[in-house]
Amino acid sequence: MSFSSVLTQFKRHLHGNNPKWSAAPTQSSEVADLWNVYEMSAPGNNPKSLGLNDDFSSALLNLGVIRLNSPDLLQLQDNIQAWFQQQAPDISVAMRYCSPISARC
Repeated sequence: MSFSSVLTQFKRHLHGNNPKWSAAPTQSSEVADLWNVYEMSAPGNNPKSLGLNDDFSSALLNLGVIRLNSPDLLQLQDNIQAWFQQQAPDISVAMRYCSPISARC
């Protein structure tokens, strides 16, 4: 479950499951408010468990892809970088590769 979907579901539950409140939060202040309530309601939850760093300035996203050869993997990286440059130029993207055999990256 993604961070956005957790907050969206939480927002809807706070409003008695009213579908009017099913939209994902779009303003940082709303995200912060929902996060504060969510964090208080579940003591085991923390930013790192949702892929966020402590000050919410970065997020870790994992993407699984089929086995690719090196040129295809490089092309995928270029395509991802190009998409973010066009669609979300304010977001900095860094990629690293992990072996499915290793437990960590």
